[in-house]
Parts: sequence; C-alpha cells; structure tokens
Amino acid sequence: MRLGKVCGFLMKAFLAVLMLFVTAAAMEMEVYDEDDLAYAIDEKCENIILKGEYIPLDFLDQVVIDFDTVLNLNGNKLFSYFQITNGAQVTIKNGGFTAAGDPIIEVCGSDDEERPTVLILEDLKIEASRGIQINNDGYTRVEVNNTEMQALSYHGWCLQISNAVEGNTGVDILVDGGDLFSAQGYVIECNGDAEVSIKNAKLGGAAGILMQAGSLTVENTVLATENNSTNPSIPTNAIAFTPATNAARVILTLGPGNQISSKSSAIFHIVPAAQGSVTAQIAITGGTFITENGYPLFSAPEEIGKIVGISGGSFPGISPEESAALAPCLSESITIDEDGNVAAKPQEPGAIVIHPNEENQTQSNPGTGAPINAIGQWLWSIVCWMHSQVR
Repeated sequence: MRLGKVCGFLMKAFLAVLMLFVTAAAMEMEVYDEDDLAYAIDEKCENIILKGEYIPLDFLDQVVIDFDTVLNLNGNKLFSYFQITNGAQVTIKNGGFTAAGDPIIEVCGSDDEERPTVLILEDLKIEASRGIQINNDGYTRVEVNNTEMQALSYHGWCLQISNAVEGNTGVDILVDGGDLFSAQGYVIECNGDAEVSIKNAKLGGAAGILMQAGSLTVENTVLATENNSTNPSIPTNAIAFTPATNAARVILTLGPGNQISSKSSAIFHIVPAAQGSVTAQIAITGGTFITENGYPLFSAPEEIGKIVGISGGSFPGISPEESAALAPCLSESITIDEDGNVAAKPQEPGAIVIHPNEENQTQSNPGTGAPINAIGQWLWSIVCWMHSQVR
C-alpha cells in the first residue's frame, strides 16, 4: 500500500517536471527556417527568436497570429506578411521584413474592451507595397516605435485607419520616432475614427497626411512632401483635410516642434465638411510651416476661417495677402508679424488693460498700473474718448 502511494507520488512529480519542460519549450523557440516558424506559430510560442542568419525565411501566405507573442527578428530579415487578430498582444522587433502581400500587417480589432488587439513594432526596417492597415473593427492599440517604413506601390501608404467613420470603437495609435515614406501615396491615411498621435518622427514622400475622420495630434515631427510620384489622382499636399460626410469628428492638432513643408503644392488642401453635424477643425498651436516654390499655405483660403484656429507657430515667407487671409483664424489678441511669427498684438496708447486672472476682473491704468474702481473706470473711459477725439 505504501509502495503504491510512493509510486503514485513519483509519477505525479515526473509529470510535473515534464510539464515544466513542455511549458518552457512552448514559451520560447529559436527559429532557423520556415518550418520552425510555422511550428512556433502553431504551438503559440510566447517568444520566437529568429536565428537563421544565412537562411532566407520566406512566407508567401499571410501568417495569422491570434495569441500573445514576441517575435524577435534578432537582426535578421523576414519575407512575410501578417494578420494580428482576436485580442492578441504581439510585439515584433529588432530586424527587417518585406513582403509582396498587401498590406504587410493587417490589424483586426477585438470585441472585448478589456482585451484589445495590440501590435507593437520596435526598431524595424519595413519595405512593402503598403504598410499597416488598422481595420477599425474593434478595440485596438498600435504602437510604431523607432521604425523605418517605405510604402512603394501605387496609392501605397505606411499607415491606414479604415472603416468606422461614425464613431470611435476604441482605437488608439501612437507613432513615436522613425521615418515613414510613401513613394506614390499618402504616408498616413486617417479614413476611420481613431485617436492617433505622431511625435518625434519624420514623414515624407509624394503626399503627407489624409485626414477624413478621427482625431490626430502631431508634435516634434518633420513632414515634407515632394511630388516625385507618377500618380495623378492624389493631391501632393503635406496635409489633405477632407472630412467624410458621415464622420463623427475630424480634428487635427498641430503642436509645437513640427516643421511642415511642401515643394509641389500648398501645404494644406482643405475641402469643407459636407452637410451634417461633422465636427471639423484644425488647431495650429505651434511649429514652422514653410511654403516653397511660390505655393500658398492653404489651397482654399476662403474656407479656412470656418475650420482653422491658430494660437501659435511661424509662417516664414508668408505674403501680406495670405497673412491678412489668416486673420479670421486668429484671436483678437494675436497677429502674424512681419517675420511670419504668431505674436501678441501691440497695445495702443491709452488702451485699458484687462486682467482676466483676477477675481474681480478690475481694470488698471496702463500708465501706473493702479486699479480703477467702477466710477474711475467710467471717468477713465471719458478721458480716453476725449483723447481719441483730440488725435
């Protein structure tokens, strides 16, 4: 009886140790060829490390990843294209890959708000017909960090948010660092509703950003377009702002540290929002905007007062006519000076200075700074009026 118990205990211990080895094997696998990679994906390995320094890894079919994993290219190059789906949390890093497939990575959303589909790209060099397509069909988070990407096909893009223009389904996208280039299309297409942030990056190519839906914030980024494309169907502007008719919102915020320019057309191509309740606005809070080869800042200056708000930034080389056209975009307290910089308006002599931060909203004498009470304000207004009549 005792011997049976001992044997049972030993068998359980053996199985436990065996399971540890099996689990460890499932958690990490080194890949030397296509068969190894297929096996690692079939087994849903948590860590996959490419070791095939001299073996080209060539996958002609789309690789579907629906489990959590880290794919470490380990300095190698992979010929493949992927679909990330079903709430998987996937990191691809440290190497390069290319593919004839279109797009090179397709991201499908999750139905579970607590378990979004997550794709993180780090330290990669990607060359493809088209880059990353976010289907916008569920909860999704995408991060592109320190990655170089080239989209080379006709209407090729590096990043596209598609579908679902009517409302945000929980899609968050961050591009931090790196260099994104599109030879014959937009670098980034915001066709669906999402929260998108781009910072510390370089964007360039035939055309820059297409903004049709969602919210996009750009900071500390160089965006320069130069039309070398043979594609006549795309505007070659740095930013095309064309709200979709059924978009819930189209909001573009251009913050500090940006340098945005276009050599072959106006920087901004704006098409007003169609009928409906579309919230469409461009907020320029900083950055430098350079127009080259005689092109204007806006392709449709008569429309910008309805959409554009400017509170900071610099527009070197802007013409007096275009500077005047931007007046509806500025608050009453700021102007664009002769150097093209957004600056506070100079105060006229005798103007009453209002201090909005003070609780009682009192006015002060501009000569002495002393507060003026209600009667004093009335008297001071008469003095200012008489002074203006004398002038």
